[in-house]
Amino acid sequence: MWLDFIISCACAAIASRPPARTMTGRAPFGASANMENGMHVLHIGIVGAGLGGLCLAQGLTKAGHRVDVFERDATLDARGQGYRLRIDPDGQRALTACLSSGAYDLFRHSCAARNTTSRFVDPQLGLLAERRPLHWKATSEAGDEGQVGDLSAHRQTLRDILRHGLEERIHLGRPVLDVLPAENSVDAILADGGRRRFDLLVAADGVSSGLRDRLLAEAAPDDTGAITIYGKVPLAPSAGALPDARWLEGVTVVFGDGVSLVVEPMRFRAPLPELAHAYLPGCKLGVVEDYLYWAFVGRAERLGGPLARGIAATDLMERALEAARGWHPAVRRMVALSDTASLSARPVRMARDVPVWPTGRVTLLGDAIHAMSPAGGLGANTALSDAASLASLLVRVDGPGTLIDAVRHYEEAMRERARRALHATREAAERLLSGTAASDA
Repeated sequence: MWLDFIISCACAAIASRPPARTMTGRAPFGASANMENGMHVLHIGIVGAGLGGLCLAQGLTKAGHRVDVFERDATLDARGQGYRLRIDPDGQRALTACLSSGAYDLFRHSCAARNTTSRFVDPQLGLLAERRPLHWKATSEAGDEGQVGDLSAHRQTLRDILRHGLEERIHLGRPVLDVLPAENSVDAILADGGRRRFDLLVAADGVSSGLRDRLLAEAAPDDTGAITIYGKVPLAPSAGALPDARWLEGVTVVFGDGVSLVVEPMRFRAPLPELAHAYLPGCKLGVVEDYLYWAFVGRAERLGGPLARGIAATDLMERALEAARGWHPAVRRMVALSDTASLSARPVRMARDVPVWPTGRVTLLGDAIHAMSPAGGLGANTALSDAASLASLLVRVDGPGTLIDAVRHYEEAMRERARRALHATREAAERLLSGTAASDA
């Protein structure tokens, strides 16, 4: 299918017809020079308003290019986005490159307070010091630019920071169903019948990417047979009973047979709306109370079997408690204190490899092309790195040929980066599911 699309693009490029124009009347890049302040301005379409897509949109906007982001959900909080997300040094460098200084400062200060302790334990909470994985990094102090460790972000907060300033360019409830080649450009076909023309279209629509399935079906990720159940325990004094203090000392990883549990306190330095006012006025951040994040990752049979569509949160609670049957009572007590409405689950899907396709005016980013298990903690960071890489290459584009060259260089670097991350993730998942090593899920 991808080859058919590339051939169609070539035919369109040699067709004898006047330059096509976009819905806004602007001639597409290559059909007529579009210059602003001495630079060629690209019009990039991004499918998906997840972390990778929004990071790319920020990077391109920062460089002076035009973007439109199409998101199938009606709101950016329509579905559960998860909770704690560890942003490693690669992810931090990507955010530095793509965000304004104020937005990046807000990101750092909105992360949870530093957790200096990491414990690796058995189901009875006995220490397993030798299980510390090589890739595990201490969490950085959120306000210390000199640290090189991971930062623990609240996922929705990071997404809200990434969308700041892009509100008029994000088109919610407008999924892209297909793409069609045009002269030196590409058309996005929208579900509502609309059509938008771009110099380049980037599929960043996640593990269930419709464009990937349409153009590159062989790249669809496999169901690994594992699932993740995650939730949070409120830590505000008003929440009533609080979990055992040992869970609040730092990150804890519990290794069981075919299932592991990650627990991390998320305690924020100040109310997030106040931080937004201080570092990025106009950015709207919702209030997030301190919480204890937990996630079971394991084989489906160890976590109650495959997930049914629309599974109830009460069923997920039962699965989590059953997974910890026979474990130290503090584990089950902690899970039982969870906000039931916060519980969610998803199957773990993972790409086998990143295939090679003919470079053209459609490319892919993040989970849309290299979905990963949460076992390695690398999925979001790799997507952010993809975004920064593509944005930096598109800055240097000065004609149709260099646009294709830039996309080709991006895809080559993305494949190499993703293959390294997939390899590390597979090793982490194998160790985690066998109970012989840790994960930073």
